[in-house]
Amino acid sequence: MAIADHLRVRMYWRGVIPYWHHGIDMGDGTVIHYSSGLSIDLAWSPEDDRRRLESMEVRRTSLEQFTGGRGHEVVLHDRSLPVDEVMTRAESCVGDKAYLLSHNNCEHFAHWCKTGTARSWQVEGIETAAFTAASAAAKGVLALAARREVSTLALKAASTPLASAAKAIKPVFLLADVAEYSAYIAAQKMGYSQETSRSMSRWTGRSTAAAIGMVSGGPAGAAAAVTVHEVTGKIAERLCECVKLQIKPEAGV
Repeated sequence: MAIADHLRVRMYWRGVIPYWHHGIDMGDGTVIHYSSGLSIDLAWSPEDDRRRLESMEVRRTSLEQFTGGRGHEVVLHDRSLPVDEVMTRAESCVGDKAYLLSHNNCEHFAHWCKTGTARSWQVEGIETAAFTAASAAAKGVLALAARREVSTLALKAASTPLASAAKAIKPVFLLADVAEYSAYIAAQKMGYSQETSRSMSRWTGRSTAAAIGMVSGGPAGAAAAVTVHEVTGKIAERLCECVKLQIKPEAGV
C-alpha cells in the first residue's frame, strides 16, 4: 500500500448484502472517501439509512475509520494519474456533499481521483444485471402473448416477422442473455470502458442467439432468435433508461 493508492474494503449493507467501499490513501494513515461520519454500529433501519445518506460527504478519516476494522485491498488500474494529481483531486473534494448512490458514490469518487474518469463497476454491474433480467422477462411476455394470441399493444404494433419470431421463442433463448451478461462482466474485469464492454457483450448476445436459433431451427430459427434478442434488448434498454431518469438528479442539484 502506497500514497495515493485506490483502496477498497468489503462492507455489508444491513449486515447482509455485500458491497465495496472505496477511498484514496493519503499516505499518512488517513483516507479520503465518502462517509456519513456516523458509527458503523448504528442500528440498520430505514430511518438510519436516511440519516446516513443525508450525512454523506467527502471526509478525511483515519484508515481504521475507513475500514471499520476490516481487511482492505488496493485497486489496481492500467492507467493512473500522477501521485500529486491524485492527491490534489482527493483533497479538493473534501467537504463535498454531492453523494448519489447511482451516479456519484464512493467508487465514482475514488476512480475519478485515480484515473480522471468517474465510474462505478458496482453500479454498472447492477445496471447490466437489470438489463439482462428485463430482456429475459420481455422474451417471456412476448412468448406468452404470441402463444395465447393475446391482443396487446406490443403485438399490434409488432411487424409480421417479430410476431412470427415471438412464436418461436424457447427457454433456451435465454442463454443469449446469460452470455451477454457474462461477456459484459468479463470485459469489465479486463479493464475495457463501459461503452466497449457493452458493444462486446451485445455482439456476444447476438452471436449466441444466432447459434442457438440455427441449432434449433436452421437459418429461419437463427433469424427469429436474433430478431427476438434485438427487440427484447431494446425493450429492456428503454425500461432501464426510464428508471435511470427517475433517479438522476436535475442539473444544478
